[in-house]
Amino acid sequence: MQTAILNNISAKNLYIILTIVVLVADLSILLNIPFLRQIFGFLLLTFLPGLLILHILKLNEIEPIKKFVLSVGLSISFLILTGLFINTIYPFFGFSEPLSFFPLLITLNIFILALCTAVYYINKDISIQIFINNIKQISSPSALFLILLPFLSIFGAELINTSGDNSLLLLLMIIIALIILATTISKGAISPALYPLAVVTIAIALLFHSTLISYYLRGADIHYEYSLFRLIKSNSLWNPTIYGNLNATLSIVMLSPIYSCLLSMDGIWVFKIIYPLIFSLVPLILYQAYKEQVGELPAFLSSFFFMSFAIFFTEMTALARQEIAELFFALLILIIVDRKIKKIKSALLCIIFSASLIVSHYGLSYIYMLCLILALFLFYFMRTSTVNNILQSLRSRSNKFSALVDATEGNQSTEKNNITLRENRILTANSVVLYVIMTLAWYIYVSRSSVFNTIVCIGNQIQNSIFTEFLSPAGKDPYISMALGISGYPSLGYFIGAIVFDITQLFIIIGILRATITGYEKSKFNREYLSFSYTNLIVLLLCIAVPHFGSSLNVTRIYHIVLFFLAPFCILGGETVFVFISKAISHFKRLILNEDVKLPLISIILIVFFLFQTGFIFEVTNDVPLSYSLSYDEFACEFMYKQDFICAGWLSSHSHDKTTVYGDFGRISSYGSYFNDSFKLKSFPVSDAGDINITERNVFVYLRYGNILSNKIKTASFVVGRTSSIPLGNLTSFLDYKSKIYDNGGSEVYK
Repeated sequence: MQTAILNNISAKNLYIILTIVVLVADLSILLNIPFLRQIFGFLLLTFLPGLLILHILKLNEIEPIKKFVLSVGLSISFLILTGLFINTIYPFFGFSEPLSFFPLLITLNIFILALCTAVYYINKDISIQIFINNIKQISSPSALFLILLPFLSIFGAELINTSGDNSLLLLLMIIIALIILATTISKGAISPALYPLAVVTIAIALLFHSTLISYYLRGADIHYEYSLFRLIKSNSLWNPTIYGNLNATLSIVMLSPIYSCLLSMDGIWVFKIIYPLIFSLVPLILYQAYKEQVGELPAFLSSFFFMSFAIFFTEMTALARQEIAELFFALLILIIVDRKIKKIKSALLCIIFSASLIVSHYGLSYIYMLCLILALFLFYFMRTSTVNNILQSLRSRSNKFSALVDATEGNQSTEKNNITLRENRILTANSVVLYVIMTLAWYIYVSRSSVFNTIVCIGNQIQNSIFTEFLSPAGKDPYISMALGISGYPSLGYFIGAIVFDITQLFIIIGILRATITGYEKSKFNREYLSFSYTNLIVLLLCIAVPHFGSSLNVTRIYHIVLFFLAPFCILGGETVFVFISKAISHFKRLILNEDVKLPLISIILIVFFLFQTGFIFEVTNDVPLSYSLSYDEFACEFMYKQDFICAGWLSSHSHDKTTVYGDFGRISSYGSYFNDSFKLKSFPVSDAGDINITERNVFVYLRYGNILSNKIKTASFVVGRTSSIPLGNLTSFLDYKSKIYDNGGSEVYK
């Protein structure tokens, strides 16, 4: 293994180098050099400010991967807070458009150069080392192969857009599955030094295979995020008094205009490229956090399991604000498990990332607040003498289990806690109270308490129904009902997929039980992390038991969030299960206890889970389609087309605020948000039999290009947790009495 270390860079030389970097980026922006402006501008905004802040905090000697992700997190925080500062202060000095190009560029340059100067004076008496590790590994064929994954995803998405051919994307899924299998079967296939690169490239490939389908945005919330972006971009000013939940999220109102303005990118591509690139670092951060506790290969499999859940690469790509919030959420987890950063500095980082999380996404900030409070209670409850006595009793009665667990630890268990764990990084009464105060203050005083009012309404709905619908199927999310077997499955394939999903849940529960019984002294998890894990398990159980808890907050997103903490327990539980199987079937005892066989068996289960979640299996077996990307033709009504924009613009110019326009569920309102809702928007009223019955007169009927391509209309009823569709032919009898007044070769309007 070859390692290059660049030693003894003086603070003066570093200052000169950084100044040149800023100058080159500025020239590429000012001269508007294609590609260079986007590349250098992105690196300048996304990495440099945070790197400088780390050097100011004298954290320049931490691991390269940790330094990289912390730099990105601090840079995003820096951009958000700088945008807020500009928007708040500059109008007092007569700048009516503070978020325009020159105020942003000049101010950011001043602040970045100020950070450079601070780095120089703070570190001028010492030499700074820059480490570039594993040069040979980075340039190896394995690394180059991994780097090709995002490009395969890009080409595959473009092939879908131009010809509807999904062969490259299907190949991509097979390659990712083979990479995971090869990594666990053959240790030489991918070196542990390349695990971070593998995590990032797989994440980018999965995200791009979703976001780059269509040249327009896909989803519901992201259209409103884009509409808000357009409002701020056109005014070059954010108005914090506008009522609405989205208006309180600086991850949208500040970050997207800054990137769009300085990189000369339309907001559509900022949301389709820039935000996913930032979001792709979340699995990398989790890998780093997991590695601190379970080792490299289990951490790699844990991060893959996290990415495999479909919400990561589908729903999250339509929630730009949550993509940014989850970056800070993952960084907070990294701080929890870190054993090297001093407590004072980690507390400062915790405050920065907590504040950034709060202003990035209201839902995640309130869920994290709930987790903080519950985890703090559990943290101290688990330390009480009564609980310790109970656990000690369980452990004393489980000597065989403990011995068996020790056998599964391998050589890594010899390290157990030779390093003193730094605990109470986040779980202190003061830090929890501070977070609660910051959260409530922000969402009460910004956007006229819109978010706070929403949370109160959800709380009232849950409280009012908890006694009347407790454990009742009526108050459950469709996904929960299907997972519990309360509702049916669309096909045998979905039934098998649900079984595989339930197996991973069983692994998680067994993994948590194993960590609890063996105790944190023997396991690699510190008490803070375990307290959060218990809390997240409780939140998941609340989604199942408490009416409207999961459906109000979206249970699929909640499960995605709890996996931040629970993913490693799936691997831990899987190991434990195979150990018990080996005891039951003595003939396979030596085989399964072998570390080289245990993890490959787990990886096979994860690969099957991955292929179900991506929709690969449903696509190749011609089953009920699941993936928007792999089954593009079936989900054409989910996407936007140029003809639809043109048609929506025509409707806007030929209607008024009293005009009623009927269209399919959700999507037409997304188009309307681009045109300031200049007409009343309604979804088709659909009966239980699938018939459309519109009794009003003088209304418009808007058929999008996607409706015509797919021959379907989206409805508000739910199947498998998503909106379902009815044949376009169900509308034929109604349209017989209407006249087609507009047709652009794609979209049509009837009246």
